[in-house]
Amino acid sequence: MRSTAPPPGQGLRSARDRRQAATAGSFPPADNPVHYQRSRSPFARQGTCLGAAPKSGFDFMKRIAGILVAAFYAVITFLAFGHSADGWAGGHADLGFWWAVIGGFLAIAGLGALIGTLLHTRRRNRLPSGG
Repeated sequence: MRSTAPPPGQGLRSARDRRQAATAGSFPPADNPVHYQRSRSPFARQGTCLGAAPKSGFDFMKRIAGILVAAFYAVITFLAFGHSADGWAGGHADLGFWWAVIGGFLAIAGLGALIGTLLHTRRRNRLPSGG
């Protein structure tokens, strides 16, 4: 598929950006002709560079750390379910039930850690041309 990236200096600009550029100089600056992405989200960084450098090894370490946290949650989840099974087997329905509840919450936390890590450390190519 052929790339449809706009040429430098004619990036993805909204009508508001064009109005600002007409009144306050050129956008993006002539010495840095990089395409900028404007997001409507209040949580996004404004002016995020579309031609961002490749992710560093630090991001790989963040992914490893997140997966290790999810693995730790998995271990303590299985321990909690083991205590639950011991409670049920010993005739203590209350202990079996509450350890199962705790195990369920730990399982949810572990899945959240794993899914969040995978979503927030994935590589994203922000330019259709790959550069």
